[in-house]
Amino acid sequence: MSRHRLLWLIGLLWLPWCIEAARTPDEVWQAAMEAFDQRQWEDGIRYLDSLEKAGWCAPELFFNMGNAWLEQGEVGEAILYYRRAQLWAPRNEAIRHNLELARSRVNYPNPPLPEFFLTRWWKGMANQLSATAWAVHVVILAWVLLALGVVWYRTRRAALTRWMALAAVLWILSLAAGATRYRLETAHPDVVVLRGTLARVGASEEAPERTPLPEGVELRRIDQIG
Repeated sequence: MSRHRLLWLIGLLWLPWCIEAARTPDEVWQAAMEAFDQRQWEDGIRYLDSLEKAGWCAPELFFNMGNAWLEQGEVGEAILYYRRAQLWAPRNEAIRHNLELARSRVNYPNPPLPEFFLTRWWKGMANQLSATAWAVHVVILAWVLLALGVVWYRTRRAALTRWMALAAVLWILSLAAGATRYRLETAHPDVVVLRGTLARVGASEEAPERTPLPEGVELRRIDQIG
């Protein structure tokens, strides 16, 4: 084979990837939805995975990834992405329903406990804004609190103390909500996605094996090594 033909063949192989890389995120999303409509699950997953690797995070993206993996029978991957979608939208009924559907296909005697209702409420409140927006609120409230403190120091007006207390409470709540939202944006739920995974009684690799964990089992990480 001549050198020119070899370069031409390599160019043809790379052409689809170059076209896909040139697409805008909206075009990639639309291509994924069209692939799902045609039940081309692998293509749709590949499109959405490219968006995720590019830094796009949204409950709709994770929800559709979960649906596609569930259609392919990959329960572990489906639960993982439903959990990630739920971190962003904890009160979404469609996500909750599909997550429970995927969980029902896991053959394990110890299902995960439901989340405490106050925890769900707090996450829902934190998800009203992005972590960046909460950070802006924290900065603005800090300046308001500082300004009120300066005015109170000069005038000693008792009425200002109530406004300072309110601003301080709002500042603390905004800071806590922003921290929660940031953790939700960067969290990665621990879900078994590989078949034949073994649990060990201990943290070391030499610890005795206890029992195989089926695909889709949800774990809670309490510590890690390294």
